[in-house]
This record gives sequence, structure tokens and C-alpha cells, in this order.
Amino acid sequence: MENFLSGFRGFRDWHVTREGNVVSLGRSAKGTATIFRFAGAKPLLHEVWIKLKDSELHWSYSFGSGASVSSRIPTDARTVSAFTVRGAPPKFATPEAEKIVQKMIKAYGALQNGMIAVESDEGNSKLILSGRRLRQDGAHFTWAYDGSVLSMRNGRSGAFYRGKAIRVILSEYVAKAGGDVDPIIRSVLAHRVPYFELFPTGASVRVVGEAGGGEHRSHIVEVATPVLKVSLFVREDNHLLDSTDSETVDRPGRVQTRHEHHFTYTHLGSTTPLSEFHLSPGIVKTLPLPSIKTVGLKG
Repeated sequence: MENFLSGFRGFRDWHVTREGNVVSLGRSAKGTATIFRFAGAKPLLHEVWIKLKDSELHWSYSFGSGASVSSRIPTDARTVSAFTVRGAPPKFATPEAEKIVQKMIKAYGALQNGMIAVESDEGNSKLILSGRRLRQDGAHFTWAYDGSVLSMRNGRSGAFYRGKAIRVILSEYVAKAGGDVDPIIRSVLAHRVPYFELFPTGASVRVVGEAGGGEHRSHIVEVATPVLKVSLFVREDNHLLDSTDSETVDRPGRVQTRHEHHFTYTHLGSTTPLSEFHLSPGIVKTLPLPSIKTVGLKG
């Protein structure tokens, strides 16, 4: 409220009227008008009326005594830095499709420990998640974070970097040093559920079949938008992705790009030894972390 009202402090032509316990603050100039009405012993803002040349706003507020509020936070609740209002869900063709997707989102939301091997046409990598500790090994770039110190090795340039880093901006350090961060880890760093963005508002989601068998049986879920079609192979045992096949299309429906990703999971739910998150520089000189802007950020 202070931020809202501060925009009106610069005007000096306000007039004040009182009627009972209602105080009205108003002004008018060049076809515009503004009125604020305050009431009660506090007093609290009860009404706002703003008239501009081509538009008009009218807001009313009411207040009442509320019941006592108490909350019982579950012992297994996760601490988060912020809440985000989600957009409307996609259009699910069947309850089965929605159930499979919800299980997948829940599984990725609970993914905190384990190793993931990612094979794709863009390159292969190995990811290690162990609480706040993270690591990614690629063909030419490896980085590891032990919870406070980030180490990076650029295989192309031979450079090795090490230094204390703020966890939420690890991606910026890695990018500045010539590497990249897998989408799964990027989501973890941003406190978001991996692959949740695959289900945007307006997309249509349906189950189109099954693949594999036994322990590797997967549901095939198709997510379609006007410009993107993604086939998700969702494992039946752990509800994580076995693979994805995505296509971007133009307006006539012609395929423009296609990408495949395959995932292998090991040691899910198990912590990884701390030694895995300490990289050795070998015989090369250890450089400080690249300089990046960190305005008002905390770990």
C-alpha cells in the first residue's frame, strides 16, 4: 500500500473532506480525477476512484474480524525461497493421461539424490545430485559443487577454475567458463520441478501407447502445441522419463527440428561421497572463478 500511495505524493492540490468517520482525499485536473476514502479508527482505505481521460478505475475494500489462524506444517515439508502461481493446466485427453503426468511431476519434485546418464544428439553427460551438492560431466567440460565451492575444468582450453560460489547462480559461472548446465540441474537450482515446463497452458496431453516391458515398461505421453510436439516415455516403475522425442514445426506443419534424449538412473535415493564433488586441477594452474554480476543475491 505504501508503494501504491507513494505515486500520488507529488501532487499538491489535494482537498480533504470529512463526513462522520469517513475522510475523503481528492483532486482533479485537466479532465482527470482521483479520490481516496479512508474510514474507521485506524483509518483504513475503503475506496479508490481514479478517472483518466479514456479510462476509469473503481476499487472498494471491506474489512472484518477474522478467526484465529493456525497451521500444522508436515514434518517432511520442503523449505522453499518463494512460491510461484502456476498457470492453468494443459488439456488432458483422459484421466489416465493426467494421472501419469502428475506422478511424473511428483517424482521429479522428490528427486534429490542419484546419478543420471543423459544421451542425446547434442552430446552425452552424467549428472550427480546429492542434496546441495551437484556435478555434471560432459565430453569437454566438467564441473562440481560441494555445497559452497565450485570447481570447473574446461577440456578444450585446459583451464581449471575454483572458488566459493552462490548456488542459485552456478549456471552463470559455468556458462562464463565455456560450459553448460543440464536442464534438470537448471530447474533444481531455480527451485523448480524439472520438466514441469513441458506442460504449458493450452497444450493437449494424451496417452498414445506403451513401450518396453518388465522393469523398463513406459507409458508414451504426447504433449502437443501449435509449434511443438513432444513424446514422453514415462517409466512405470519410478515415473521418471526414460526418453523424450521432441519436434518443432512451422505453421504448415512441417518438421523444423528434432531432438532425442535418453536417461539412465542409478543410485536413486542414495547420497554420493563428498570426494565426487572435488575436482583436481592436476598440473595446471588453478584460476579464480570468472567475474559475474551478483546483485543482492544470497546462497
